[in-house]
Amino acid sequence: MGDEEEAPAEVVVPTVCKPEILSFCLVGKTKLLQDALEADPIMVNLGSEKRGFMPLQVATIAQRNYEQIIDVLMAAGADLKIPNKVGQTAFHTAADKDNDASLIKLLSLEGAKEAMDLQDEDGHTALHYAAWSGKAAPVLALLRAGANTELTNADGNKAVDEATAKGHSVVVEYLTNGPPPEEAEEAAAE
Repeated sequence: MGDEEEAPAEVVVPTVCKPEILSFCLVGKTKLLQDALEADPIMVNLGSEKRGFMPLQVATIAQRNYEQIIDVLMAAGADLKIPNKVGQTAFHTAADKDNDASLIKLLSLEGAKEAMDLQDEDGHTALHYAAWSGKAAPVLALLRAGANTELTNADGNKAVDEATAKGHSVVVEYLTNGPPPEEAEEAAAE
């Protein structure tokens, strides 16, 4: 009786990110996010329960402090290449949303070149998303960062095909002829 060993407690490894961490990313609560990740660092590369949205994906649509939130996540070990349940990375999300600056921030990070051309479960890259949406600024940023314009989705379409089908002539021009020199854009803005 006294010689029996107790079975070791089973270690449960979480498989989904805590909702509060995703919430801190969305509303830009930098300090709370930092504290939560210090307490539970595995959360940085886990997704939400339903669709698997990663903290880095949520940060790209943050309501404020997105740059600081992305910095906190990267410092905690966020991996740019980890997708959600449908194969989308933070690059897909950023290219499809209205915060163009978050995509530019992602493109400035180490490992961006390897991650920006990843394809989701339908074969779409971030460039496909930006082209389909007709968003010139993300398309330009991705092209300047070296995005592959030749990748095709599951339907056999390149990003230029997506933009053409949606009638986004400016985006088609960039995808066909390349982006204009940055100096030309700056002069046009003045």
